[in-house]
Parts: sequence; C-alpha cells; structure tokens
Amino acid sequence: MDNKEKQFILWFDQINKDDIPYVGGKNANLGEMYQNLTNATNETFPDEKIHVPFGFAVTAYSYRYFIEKNELDAKIKQLLEGLNTQDLKQLADVGAKIRQAILESKFPSDLESAIVQSYSELAKKLNIQKGVDVAVRSSATAEDLPDARGTTRIILKHQWRTCFIGRY
Repeated sequence: MDNKEKQFILWFDQINKDDIPYVGGKNANLGEMYQNLTNATNETFPDEKIHVPFGFAVTAYSYRYFIEKNELDAKIKQLLEGLNTQDLKQLADVGAKIRQAILESKFPSDLESAIVQSYSELAKKLNIQKGVDVAVRSSATAEDLPDARGTTRIILKHQWRTCFIGRY
C-alpha cells in the first residue's frame, strides 16, 4: 500500500519531517535523521558516521483504527459530553474512565499482526536472532510509566491512553 494515510506501520526510511500527521513529530524526526545522517559524510571527520538505529513507527491511523474498531469514539464522546474543563476533579475522573476503556479494549488482530510482523522484520534487517530491544515513544508525558511493560498490544494501549492524562 503506497498511501501513508491508511498504513499501520511506516519505516524510518519512508518518513521525514513532512509526515508528522501520520507518525508524529518524534518519529518524523527519527525518519529524517535516519535518512540524512546515517550516510552523511563530514570532511573534517571522514571516517565518522552518526549512527541512527533503523526502526518503524506505529502510525496515527493505527490509533484511530484501534479506537474505531472498539467503538471507543462514541464512548469517549459520551464521556466528554457536558465536561466542565474548569473542574479538575471531573477532568481527572473522565480521563481515568477513558484510559480504562482503552486498556479494556481488544486489540484488532490485523493491527497486532502488522506490528508483530514489523518487529520480526526489524530483527531480520538488523540480523538479530533473539528479540530486538526497542524504544517505544509517544508524544505524551507519561510514556515511561512503570506499568507500561509487556507485550506490544499492552505497551501501545498504555501509550494511547496517555492522550487522556491531565496536564495541569
């Protein structure tokens, strides 16, 4: 599939700073760095290279797909109806309910398969036989929660739920 708008996964060699709507700023910058710095030459230090690890981004479309397949958009809309954004307790309560709904939702099998397949492909590209250590990043402030460990689907659910954590 060539259309970036409807892909679950985009590799760093496919994305650049123009792809922020699809993969967010951090991943777009990683793609930009991977493409431009990995093979860059420097006259002062001709034998030095900047090593940017290869990887992939789980796209914003993946998040929307997860929300849609679990019919969370309607639930979130319902929870947000009548929300008083000046009431911090109500904001925290509604945010907690939305985060819990995300954690309790099933991960669509086609999305999970795409991520697991990409993880396996990454291991092959890096010539690693047993498990690849990866960094999971989001644009949220709570991406490194101690309870955000485990399988791919659990990590992503924790990442996606951070969209609904209060920032005061």
